[in-house]
Amino acid sequence: MASVTGTRGRWRGDTRLGTGGGNQPTELNDLPFTKGAVGIARGGDIRVSSDSQFCVCPATAPNLNGRYTNFGLVATGMDVVAGIRTGGGIRTIRIE
Repeated sequence: MASVTGTRGRWRGDTRLGTGGGNQPTELNDLPFTKGAVGIARGGDIRVSSDSQFCVCPATAPNLNGRYTNFGLVATGMDVVAGIRTGGGIRTIRIE
Protein backbone atom coordinates (compact mmCIF):
# COMPACT_ATOMS: atom_id res chain seq x y z
CA MET A 1 0.00 0.00 0.00
CA ALA A 2 1.21 3.53 -0.76
CA SER A 3 0.38 6.60 1.28
CA VAL A 4 0.54 10.21 0.14
CA THR A 5 1.23 13.26 2.27
CA GLY A 6 -0.73 16.19 0.86
CA THR A 7 -0.08 19.91 0.99
CA ARG A 8 -3.49 21.06 -0.25
CA GLY A 9 -7.00 19.87 0.46
CA ARG A 10 -9.31 22.27 -1.38
CA TRP A 11 -11.20 20.06 -3.86
CA ARG A 12 -14.22 21.41 -5.68
CA GLY A 13 -16.99 19.53 -7.46
CA ASP A 14 -17.74 15.84 -7.49
CA THR A 15 -14.37 14.16 -8.09
CA ARG A 16 -16.02 10.71 -7.97
CA LEU A 17 -17.13 11.17 -11.57
CA GLY A 18 -13.55 10.95 -12.88
CA THR A 19 -14.35 13.33 -15.71
CA GLY A 20 -11.29 15.53 -15.15
CA GLY A 21 -10.64 18.57 -17.23
CA GLY A 22 -12.46 20.78 -14.74
CA ASN A 23 -11.91 24.44 -14.14
CA GLN A 24 -9.86 24.27 -10.94
CA PRO A 25 -7.66 27.40 -10.74
CA THR A 26 -3.99 26.42 -10.97
CA GLU A 27 -2.10 26.97 -7.71
CA LEU A 28 1.58 26.88 -8.66
CA ASN A 29 4.09 26.61 -5.83
CA ASP A 30 7.84 26.24 -5.28
CA LEU A 31 7.75 22.53 -4.46
CA PRO A 32 10.08 20.67 -6.84
CA PHE A 33 8.86 17.61 -8.72
CA THR A 34 11.22 15.08 -7.19
CA LYS A 35 10.80 11.30 -7.17
CA GLY A 36 7.43 10.56 -5.55
CA ALA A 37 5.94 14.04 -6.13
CA VAL A 38 2.19 14.10 -6.76
CA GLY A 39 0.96 16.71 -9.23
CA ILE A 40 -2.38 17.75 -10.61
CA ALA A 41 -3.00 17.39 -14.35
CA ARG A 42 -3.93 20.31 -16.57
CA GLY A 43 -4.72 21.08 -20.18
CA GLY A 44 -3.13 23.66 -22.45
CA ASP A 45 -4.14 26.68 -20.35
CA ILE A 46 -1.72 27.00 -17.41
CA ARG A 47 -4.34 28.98 -15.45
CA VAL A 48 -6.74 25.99 -15.29
CA SER A 49 -6.00 22.58 -13.72
CA SER A 50 -7.97 19.36 -13.81
CA ASP A 51 -10.19 18.55 -10.88
CA SER A 52 -9.67 14.79 -10.57
CA GLN A 53 -6.61 13.69 -12.53
CA PHE A 54 -3.15 13.49 -11.03
CA CYS A 55 0.28 12.04 -11.67
CA VAL A 56 2.96 10.50 -9.47
CA CYS A 57 6.55 11.10 -10.58
CA PRO A 58 8.56 7.86 -10.72
CA ALA A 59 11.73 9.99 -11.02
CA THR A 60 12.73 13.63 -10.64
CA ALA A 61 10.98 15.73 -13.33
CA PRO A 62 12.34 19.30 -13.27
CA ASN A 63 10.47 20.08 -16.51
CA LEU A 64 7.24 20.12 -14.44
CA ASN A 65 8.52 22.69 -11.91
CA GLY A 66 6.60 25.95 -12.09
CA ARG A 67 4.27 24.57 -14.78
CA TYR A 68 2.11 22.15 -12.77
CA THR A 69 0.79 22.15 -9.19
CA ASN A 70 2.74 19.85 -6.87
CA PHE A 71 0.35 18.97 -4.04
CA GLY A 72 1.93 16.02 -2.29
CA LEU A 73 4.67 13.45 -1.94
CA VAL A 74 4.46 9.67 -1.71
CA ALA A 75 5.50 9.08 1.91
CA THR A 76 5.61 5.28 1.73
CA GLY A 77 5.02 2.75 -1.00
CA MET A 78 7.20 3.90 -3.90
CA ASP A 79 7.51 0.19 -4.67
CA VAL A 80 3.79 0.28 -5.49
CA VAL A 81 4.33 3.29 -7.77
CA ALA A 82 7.21 1.48 -9.49
CA GLY A 83 4.88 -1.45 -10.18
CA ILE A 84 2.29 0.63 -12.07
CA ARG A 85 2.10 -0.39 -15.71
CA THR A 86 0.22 1.00 -18.70
CA GLY A 87 -3.15 -0.69 -18.94
CA GLY A 88 -3.13 -1.70 -15.27
CA GLY A 89 -5.91 -0.78 -12.88
CA ILE A 90 -6.09 0.79 -9.43
CA ARG A 91 -7.93 -1.48 -7.01
CA THR A 92 -7.79 0.85 -3.99
CA ILE A 93 -6.34 4.23 -3.08
CA ARG A 94 -6.08 5.99 0.27
CA ILE A 95 -5.00 9.61 0.62
CA GLU A 96 -4.20 10.83 4.12
